[in-house]
Amino acid sequence: MKYCGCMIVVLLGIASVLPLFAQPTIAVPPAPPVDVKRAWGPEQATGAPDTPQAGDFSTAWAALQPDGGPEWLQVEYAHPVEIKEVRIRESYNPGAVTRVSAFGDDGKELTLWVGDDTTKKAPADFVATPVVRCTTKRVKIYLDTRRVLGWNEIDAVELVGMDETRQWAVKATASSTYAERPLVENPMIDIIDHPGDEFRAFINRSIICHLPGDKNLEGVLLRTGPQFLVLRNEAAHITYIVNKAQVIFAEVKQDLPVED
Repeated sequence: MKYCGCMIVVLLGIASVLPLFAQPTIAVPPAPPVDVKRAWGPEQATGAPDTPQAGDFSTAWAALQPDGGPEWLQVEYAHPVEIKEVRIRESYNPGAVTRVSAFGDDGKELTLWVGDDTTKKAPADFVATPVVRCTTKRVKIYLDTRRVLGWNEIDAVELVGMDETRQWAVKATASSTYAERPLVENPMIDIIDHPGDEFRAFINRSIICHLPGDKNLEGVLLRTGPQFLVLRNEAAHITYIVNKAQVIFAEVKQDLPVED
């Protein structure tokens, strides 16, 4: 009995100490999703449209070259349906679509529509109505990029079924993409004194754009157009569209790639 009494005392002692060390359970919020979409990659054509106005924005797919000729964008959906419409959201220089096809369960490609894309103003949907009945979850869009000068960019592709269901693409591949452009060998320079077309020489280098009000934007220069610059800050997962007219000067931060 004496031994058992000691054990009871020890257990009670441990129980009285445990609350001093116990810590409340803290719910850790999940990490925010990482933006895995590359600027101008075909994956930009998945999901709902996110390019609200016409322009050369990285939230849409663009081919590697602006006027290189035949290109294609292939998109896949979660569920196969009998197609009523394929709605192609063109966000920049529309009018280059020449053909739309689909793939059946046997993998054979079937032409749904062929002709002239009459879309003149972006952003807008070019609607391809199938001339044959087809049930699919994979669609391929062909373009002739020489028909309309400049990059012919596609923001999203909606699949409308005969049952009135509507789906956005969940996967996309393309014949080429501006996301896979080669690195440019740039001249060694530290400051850009006069913003303008000379920005083109600094593509793929990290720059700081100094704006009015002591505001600065830093990122890798992805693209330069007549009016805007596109900077990508990978650390913040943000793509900036910068009006050139607002840039006081830009400081180049990234060194040249080291050759082997």
